[in-house]
Amino acid sequence: LLLIGGTYWEGTKGNWTKKVFSAATHAFDPVAQSWEKLPDAPVTFGYPAYTHIGDAIYVMGGLQNGKPSRDVHVLRKSGGKYVWQRYGQLPETRMFAAGVASGRFVYVVGGTREFEPFDAKGTCCTSKSATSTLWALDTTDPSKTWKALANFPGSLRWGQQAIAEG
Repeated sequence: LLLIGGTYWEGTKGNWTKKVFSAATHAFDPVAQSWEKLPDAPVTFGYPAYTHIGDAIYVMGGLQNGKPSRDVHVLRKSGGKYVWQRYGQLPETRMFAAGVASGRFVYVVGGTREFEPFDAKGTCCTSKSATSTLWALDTTDPSKTWKALANFPGSLRWGQQAIAEG
C-alpha cells in the first residue's frame, strides 16, 4: 500500500491558515504493520489521478507544485529501491480525474481542467471546467501518446471513481 502526496491544512479547526500540498511517499507493510518512508515525489501532488500496472505507479495531472499540470510521473521499485521518473504528459491539465488500468492501458476519466476554489458566495467548486473526457495510454508505446476515446455519457463529473472489470 503506497501513500503518495495529498493535501492538508495548517492551523486548527475553524481557523485553518494554510493548505499544504505534499510530496511525501510512504509504503505500508500489512504483515509487519509498519510504514516505510520512500523518496519524496519530484513535485507536490494534490488531486491527481492514480493507478498502477505491474510495478509502476502512475500519478497523472492534478495540482503539481500548486499549479494545474499535465505531467505524468511514475514510481517504480528497481533494485530494491523506489525511483521516481517523469513519464510524459496528459493532453490537457486535469484535476480530480479518475485513473484506472486494464492490461497494458492506463485510462484517465473526467475531472476538471482548472482548480476551482470557492465561488464568491462561498459555495464549493463551480465545475465550470468539468469534463467528460476519456483518454487511454498504451504503456508499451514508446511515444507515450494519449489517445482520446469517446466521452462518457451523461452529466459532466469530477471526483468520481473508476474501476476496470476483467
